[in-house]
Amino acid sequence: MSNVAGKASALTVITPQHYGWLKRWIFNLTRLAGELRPLKGLQMIHFAQWYVVPAAAWSRQKSEQRTKQDQLIFLSHFNGTWDQYIDAFSDGVPFGVNLLWLASGSFPGSVPLTPFKHYIRHNTIDCDYFYSATPGAAQRDIKSALKLAKQICELSRFHSTMSETDFTLEFRHRLKDAHLLLAASGNSPPPSNETETARRERWNYVEKIYARLSSQLDEARSSTSGRL
Repeated sequence: MSNVAGKASALTVITPQHYGWLKRWIFNLTRLAGELRPLKGLQMIHFAQWYVVPAAAWSRQKSEQRTKQDQLIFLSHFNGTWDQYIDAFSDGVPFGVNLLWLASGSFPGSVPLTPFKHYIRHNTIDCDYFYSATPGAAQRDIKSALKLAKQICELSRFHSTMSETDFTLEFRHRLKDAHLLLAASGNSPPPSNETETARRERWNYVEKIYARLSSQLDEARSSTSGRL
């Protein structure tokens, strides 16, 4: 799945906008009023950005790709499953979400949740390629690693100035807090059993192809060496 890289997932949603100047006023008001500020407390979110692309910006496109409407583009990267992420918006900032997508065509509102999820899924654009610099680590893992590195550096300085007994006590004291920073790296849990089954079948298929090609290569080498 191109929208997933390790623990990180990407989401791109594009929706047409209506109501002319009113939508721009609502869009700016939502940002200035801080209706989305509670999202900053969710460590599963890397970032979330909303952009309004005017219809005039599409004038350089081919005629069949042009639009007479402004487009609202929502870009975000997050950890966890897609359902958890959408739930966070609907539960945490429903009023802010409603204001941002108010001018979007056929927007059902963030509550109830099921129509909102259908709307987001219908208008989602899948990535052709999604790169993550730290695919095995979530945002929380990176912050924990930085805190742990700071404690290790401090301990290294204490080692040259403390006695062995004092350093041991200091090490044990810091270890009580540091063990909470030792997060497990790797891929996030699969979003569904079907997704995990598909991944395993795809991997088994790749292994079979690799084994067949390796066998053919060995036969070719044996045939070549026999002739020599």
